[in-house]
Amino acid sequence: MFNCNGTPSVVLIGKRVGNHELVEQAERLALANFQTPLDIPTLCQTLAVSERTLRKAFQKVRGLPPCRRLRMLRLSGARRGLLLARGRCVTVTEIATSFGFVELGRFSVEYRKTFGESPSETLGRRSVTPHRCCRSASHDRVGTAGSGDSEMSPL
Repeated sequence: MFNCNGTPSVVLIGKRVGNHELVEQAERLALANFQTPLDIPTLCQTLAVSERTLRKAFQKVRGLPPCRRLRMLRLSGARRGLLLARGRCVTVTEIATSFGFVELGRFSVEYRKTFGESPSETLGRRSVTPHRCCRSASHDRVGTAGSGDSEMSPL
């Protein structure tokens, strides 16, 4: 099936949607609850599309495979969380895990590659508050074990 502009469409839960809508729906589903890992096969099943259809849509719309794009969205969310942690006594670990990152060394390496600084450095740039954090600085650090660039299916 094709849209009026000639792009392929898919039927999604009783209605036709184009690539952009499919990608947006997939992103909304994946980002709705970071604590619950959502893998690509489950996402495809929920959206009633094949993995190939989803991968092609992401490649066309975002220029990235779905796993990489969704991981980047979570990484950006974690960065926002670190930057907005003003006045709160939080750790990198708390923020990273709230965005679904459980391998903290991998998170740290990927974060540094993407943003040019460690998560602890980002957290340290928050505004200084009159009171000191009750936790020790060692809790703000995450490991720096190698991350590898392999695609991970679970989000």
